[in-house]
Amino acid sequence: MSALDAINYVPHAAPTLLLFQFSNFEQYFNEAAMQRYARAASEPKLSKWYDTGHELNDPQALLDRAAWLHKQLGIGSIIPFLNLKDHV
Repeated sequence: MSALDAINYVPHAAPTLLLFQFSNFEQYFNEAAMQRYARAASEPKLSKWYDTGHELNDPQALLDRAAWLHKQLGIGSIIPFLNLKDHV
């Protein structure tokens, strides 16, 4: 299965901008593994860390991901669905 590991492919993602969202309280991967994965990726890339677990259920992670998708792909804002104002 190692041939399918994403670390084999992220070095070849350029010119696509990659967004990595990592957890400070990850229970399945240690910080060194997450850092190694991010370092292996081609530029451009953006890494963000959140004080949450593996599920990345931090509201800021959702907002950051939605903003990134909006900027990169033109996907509409999630703000109307969240009933929030002036975030993203």
